[in-house]
Amino acid sequence: MKMKCTIALTAIFMFASCNNQKKEAEPQEETTTQNQSTRYNPDSGYTTGTTLNNKKNGWWKSFNQHGQLVAEELYDATEHVLRERLVTNAEISSERMITQHGELVVTYHPNGRMASYGYYKADSIDTNRTLTGDSRQFDKNGILRLYSNFNEKTRLVSETEYDYTGQLLEERFYIYINQTTKKNTGTWKKYKNGKLIETVKQKNSYTIVN
Repeated sequence: MKMKCTIALTAIFMFASCNNQKKEAEPQEETTTQNQSTRYNPDSGYTTGTTLNNKKNGWWKSFNQHGQLVAEELYDATEHVLRERLVTNAEISSERMITQHGELVVTYHPNGRMASYGYYKADSIDTNRTLTGDSRQFDKNGILRLYSNFNEKTRLVSETEYDYTGQLLEERFYIYINQTTKKNTGTWKKYKNGKLIETVKQKNSYTIVN
């Protein structure tokens, strides 16, 4: 009788151990209620959002293991990302969105104020991003500090710098000799307290660019 009990206990222990090992090896779980879906991953937290025809559609939110929001994504009906936000300490740190002009990327200071925004060519979203059109950079107080203009073929062509009060400091212009060499061009202007104090015509000043 004692031997039978020992065998039975051993079998129960082995069965429990197998069950535990099976649970540890289980892949990401998913629960779906009508058009709402939540996908769990023990290593990274979970994502939740709405679905349409079994595809992500509308806003989806991602949370870490501690239940803190870390990202938000907006999907169209074909499950393509239209807009994406990264969240740090409950504040949006950056976001990107697809527009007719390309991909608009916006970053934020920790206090929630906009830090920068600019457009990137739609075909350069993943690697070797190429700015095109206007780009602006702001300080933590929301003051515009740098305005830049980009040509998608020749990159940076002009930039205007401002001081911490928003007054003009300098205007600069460039052309490109080739893919790696930038030349200062035109007449650069310097300002103080918003008034023009110096103009300098550029002569054969080259810069190697990355």
